[in-house]
Amino acid sequence: RPVADDSRLKGEYRSDLTPREKQVVLYLCLGMKEAAVARELGICPATVHSHITRVHRKLDVQSRGLLVAVAIVRGVICVSDLARLLNGTADCETANTA
Repeated sequence: RPVADDSRLKGEYRSDLTPREKQVVLYLCLGMKEAAVARELGICPATVHSHITRVHRKLDVQSRGLLVAVAIVRGVICVSDLARLLNGTADCETANTA
């Protein structure tokens, strides 16, 4: 669904996501399933699911795919951070924030 305010499409939008929610979103952007995210973060899958539910509400999205797209377009997750993670050289604050 289109975003009414174009300024939010230019990376000026910042969400009120917690550092842990941002970590979960980052792993979702990499295509990981909830169970894999839980293993990576050392938390239970139900906790990951709770984080995802809150992120859906905070970003006002209904699907996982839209959550990923909106997180990238709004600047919640930086594409260069994703690239670094994919190449095994992540050093961004999102990936290192607990």
